[in-house]
Amino acid sequence: MSKRRNVIVQELDPETVDGITSAQKQYYRSLGFKPYLNSVGRIKWLRPEQHSLRINSGRKRNFVQRLFMPRIVQPPYRRKRRSRVLRFIRHYWPTVLIVLAITIAVLYVFINPEIFW
Repeated sequence: MSKRRNVIVQELDPETVDGITSAQKQYYRSLGFKPYLNSVGRIKWLRPEQHSLRINSGRKRNFVQRLFMPRIVQPPYRRKRRSRVLRFIRHYWPTVLIVLAITIAVLYVFINPEIFW
C-alpha cells in the first residue's frame, strides 16, 4: 500500500461527484466504494474498511499504549532456491532439447555405423 496518504476531509454524495460518467459511478457503487474528498482536493473512491484504516493510521497513540502494545513477531521469509542446473534448464530448455537430440543422433550413428554403408 502507498505510504503517501492524505487526510480524508469529508464523504461526498456519489451523485454530486464530477469528472466521471454515471456508468463509472454505478460501477464503483456496485463494488462498495464511496467517494471521499481528501486534503489535496482530489476525490478518492474507498471502501468503508479502507476509510477506517486511513482514519486509524493517522491516529497517534500515547506512550503507555505503545509501551504495552503486543509485538507481532514474524519469522523471516526464506526464499526457496533451485539448483543452478534446474534454473539453467528452465531458462534454456529449447537449446537443451536441441543439444540432447543431436547428442542422441550422434550416439546412434556411432553405435550403428552400418546405417551409412
